[in-house]
Amino acid sequence: MHPWPSNFHRRGEGVDVRVQVPPSGGPSTLDGATIDLVSSLGRRGFSLMPMITALIPAQIDDSGLNAPLDDLSSSLEPTNPTLLIDASSGQLVAHSAEIDPRPENPLKRALVIHPAQPLKRGRRYVVAIHSLKTVSGDAVQPSETFAALRQGLAPTGSDFGTEQAAYYRAHVLPVLDQLGVSRDSLILAWDFTTGANLG
Repeated sequence: MHPWPSNFHRRGEGVDVRVQVPPSGGPSTLDGATIDLVSSLGRRGFSLMPMITALIPAQIDDSGLNAPLDDLSSSLEPTNPTLLIDASSGQLVAHSAEIDPRPENPLKRALVIHPAQPLKRGRRYVVAIHSLKTVSGDAVQPSETFAALRQGLAPTGSDFGTEQAAYYRAHVLPVLDQLGVSRDSLILAWDFTTGANLG
């Protein structure tokens, strides 16, 4: 389900918008039955205190990330490698970021972003990850799909690539352009919308 949360999982129009996650994306019982923890709640948006995650298949050097106990002021600068942006105001949101150490395979360790305070209700937020290095000092590269999307182009081999590219051009890339974030530095970016109610 990475990245999470994401507006990719919101379906419908207007008052009928709901968060919907495919059964394969949720947890399961010991018997193998899937558990839907999101769709059944009928939520129109995501939590105000989400654990934001992205899976980037690289051994990331985490020395430049804002660990949870660090001074988070640098997370309010566009040069910070992780960005959380209120799309309505363009303001950066303070947050910490870390690599989940639990998976044994380092290529399956998610990058986790924690907002420093609850987000606003019914707001759209853009998340961006850029300019990271691997432990060997190389620049972390985006996937082929996102390499196209960051330039506003449709990914090849995607059934909904044209629609996805149009969405990025209209809703995601302008927010980052306004902050002066280089598209060529982007590794991953997406958006999500918080619920209008507490959650």
